[in-house]
This record gives sequence, C-alpha cells and structure tokens, in this order.
Amino acid sequence: MTEFDKFRLYALRRFVFFRWLFAFVGIVTVILISVAWGQQVDLNFSIFHLLAFFVALIIINFLPYFIIDGISKRATPERVLVLAYVSLFFDFVMVTILVYLLAGPGLLSGFFFFWPIISAVVLFSFWTPFLIALLSGTTLFTFVFLEDLEILHYLSSGTGSFFTILERDTLFLSAYAMLYMVTAIIFAFNYHLVKPVKIFQAHRPLTEPIEVGDEKKAQDQWIAKMNEKLEQANRQLHSKDLELKLAKQQLEKLEQAKSKFISVTTHQLRTPLSAIKWTFNMMLSEQLGQITDDQKTFLSKGYESTQRMISIVNNLLNLDHIGTDQGELSTTMVKLPELIEKVAFEFENQLESKQISLIIKKPDREMPEVEIDPSQIRMVLENLIDNAIKYTKKDGQVTIKIKDDRINSVNPSMEIAVEDSGIGIPEEEQKKIFHKFFRASNAVSVEPDGTGIGLFIAKDIIERHGGTMWFESVAQQGTSFHLTLPLRQDKIKVNDEGIQ
Repeated sequence: MTEFDKFRLYALRRFVFFRWLFAFVGIVTVILISVAWGQQVDLNFSIFHLLAFFVALIIINFLPYFIIDGISKRATPERVLVLAYVSLFFDFVMVTILVYLLAGPGLLSGFFFFWPIISAVVLFSFWTPFLIALLSGTTLFTFVFLEDLEILHYLSSGTGSFFTILERDTLFLSAYAMLYMVTAIIFAFNYHLVKPVKIFQAHRPLTEPIEVGDEKKAQDQWIAKMNEKLEQANRQLHSKDLELKLAKQQLEKLEQAKSKFISVTTHQLRTPLSAIKWTFNMMLSEQLGQITDDQKTFLSKGYESTQRMISIVNNLLNLDHIGTDQGELSTTMVKLPELIEKVAFEFENQLESKQISLIIKKPDREMPEVEIDPSQIRMVLENLIDNAIKYTKKDGQVTIKIKDDRINSVNPSMEIAVEDSGIGIPEEEQKKIFHKFFRASNAVSVEPDGTGIGLFIAKDIIERHGGTMWFESVAQQGTSFHLTLPLRQDKIKVNDEGIQ
C-alpha cells in the first residue's frame, strides 16, 4: 500500500466525523430557525423531513465508519480506491437529497454541492473533481429545468423561502445553475488551492494520487521528484567537497608552518646544547684541570640534564620528520656489534653516576653486516639504552644481547634485546606503550621529564627498516625490548599509491 493510500484512509476517517458534525449542526440550526422565526417567515421547507434526514445521516454514517475500520487491517490499493469512490458517491447523494429538501437550488442551498467537490479534491487529483463539478452543476440545472416544466414538485411549495431565490424566474435560475457549474469546473481545475487545508496538509504525501489509467503520469512525477532530490543532494555534496578541500589546504598550510617552526627551533637549540654538553664532558674528563668529587657530582648532573634536553630536541625533530615524510632510508652496510658498542660508550657517565653495570652479549662467531640507516638505528638504540638506565635503580644491571638465530631463516635478520632490572611496566598499561605521547604512570613518578614519543619513533624506524619491535615486562622486575632487523633492505617498496 502506497503512502497516498494511507493518506486516503486517514482522510476518509476524517470525512466520517465531518458528516456527523454536519448532521448535528444541521439539527441544531433547523430547530433554532423553526423556534426563532417559524411564526414570522415563510420557511417553505419541511422541518420534519429535514430533521429526519439529519438523524438518518447520523445513523447511516456508521456504515462507512465500520467499513473503513475493517479495511484498514487488510487494506490494498484497490480496496482503498473503491472505498474512496463509494465515499464520494455517498457525499454527492447526501447533498442532492438535502438540496431537494430545501425546496431546490437557491443562494444558500446550491453551495452544499461544494462538499463532494472538496472531498474529490482531497482524495483524487484533477479528473475526478472535474467530473464531480460537472455533475454538480448539471444536477442544479436539472432541478431548475424540471421545476420549470412542472415535472418536479418539492415537499414544500411557494416562494420567498429562506433558502431559495426570491423570484422563481426560469432564465435567472438557469443562468445561476450554469454559472455555478462553470465556477465548480474552474474550482476543480485549480484543485491545488484546496491542498493547504490545515487538517490535511500535514498528512498529504508529496506525490500526487494515482488516478485510474494514470500510473505512467504518477511514475513520471515520482521520477522527476527523485531527480530533483538527487540534484539537490549532489549540490550539497559538491559544496561539502569544496569545504573539505579548502579545510585540507588550510591544514596543510598549518602543518607546513608547524614543521618549519619546529625545524628552525630545534636546529637553533641543538647547537648551543651540543656546546654545553661538550664543555661538561671536557670538565668531567679533567681536560680543563682537576676537579673535586663534589664538583664532579654537580657537573655530572648538569651533563645528564643537557643530554636529556638534546634527546628531547632530537625526538621533536624526528617526530616532525615522521609526520611529514615517511622518508627514504640512507642505508649502508654496518656491523651491529661495533655500532652498539659506540652507542653504549656514550652512556659511561650515566652508568657510573648510578652505579649501573652494562653488559653486551654477542655470538662467538663472526656476524654478517646488516644493511641499515646507521643514524636512525643509533637513535633507536640510544632511546632504549637511555630508558633502561633511567628506570633502573642504583646497583642495577642493563644487558644488550645480539642474537643471530634468524640468520638462516627464510627472511634472514638479526635480533637485538635491551634488558634491564628496573621498575617494569604495569600490565594494564602495556597496550599503550608504543602510543604517541604516552608514558607509564610509574615512569612519570620516577622521571617527571619526558615527551613519551621516544618508543613511538623507535618502533616507526624499525618497521620502516622491515623489522619488528616488541617487549616483555613484569612490574618491579624489569623490561626487555626486542627488535629485529633484516640483513638486506628490499629495493622495491610499496605504498598506498602503488610501487615505487
């Protein structure tokens, strides 16, 4: 059942209540007129017949009420259409009888024929209201013609009726009937003027009702409306697409400005920080003269703070580099044990100040060189060793293991593990450890300073080398970070846009 069939059922129910209301108003009106003016004016209609008509209308109107209620439960488009025509015929017969009881067509009684016309406009499109208008005007003209030939005799007779024209002039009455017919036809032709009726406007569907034999026209109307909606949706999508493109351009400009700011700032900071670090190193190594133990303690703290500042600046610079350019790797053949020993040597002062031992374990046999970007892998190793020392208590131990178990596998690779006996990582926080800007709660309590991007950058570097990175940790017992590096880098890399 279509949306308009549902609307027809709704309108038919409303018409039933309107008929009851009309009948009650008619009864009250007839009684008031007969009581108030019955003795002064020749009413020229039968009070008894009118009262009987309205009472009968109230009773008979129960029939369409029950029929509509029954059809609603198993309604089909055909049943609803037949019911609409039956309701329209019922209204036309009712009005015809009422006009006859009011002693024929008159200035007031003739206008009752607008009732079935309005019903047809609400329930149908053009042709049905047009035919009802034609039939209404013809009925009024027939009343006048039969009365003039003395073929039709009303239940009451005489002139000067409250409802009829003052003069029973045949020509005048014929002109009146013809004028009504023309007016009714024009009214039916402009049926859309009735649509804004408040009680039906909110419930009438957008599509026009389908007349018998007019399915093609209704389909064309539906297709036209759908095309109009699609065009409107396309215009909205185009507008949104344009807004998104402009927003993307704005974001790209902001990203470029941010990257430029970070790049300039970090490069400006690295030079003076490196000079400070070198000065501290010279003083600690007594190249500028001998120092006392107390002086060495304070200088070591200054050296460590400077080292942390350099690490933060480097992390910011590398994070910006990762965000803006997934980057080409400057790979070369490197001996991993030598690279690890060089990186570990840079942490001698930190190890000595915290009295932590660092052990490097490597296979006894000669290991092959690995194709890596040494500066990038150095950054990863620095981050892992620095974290291991930072979160290991005094007199603890850090172990770096180089494993060659995977050399003879399908994808030959080397494995490096950095183990410590430190504070570990809480189990409930381990899933977030490689997230950008995340730091474990116990790590923050031990070392408030930190960006939380070191491990994020390290994992990204290892994955861009074609390796993997993972960890094992037990709270208060220590952590072991593992990474693998393939012996050779693939020369063909695949990204989202295709093969490079």
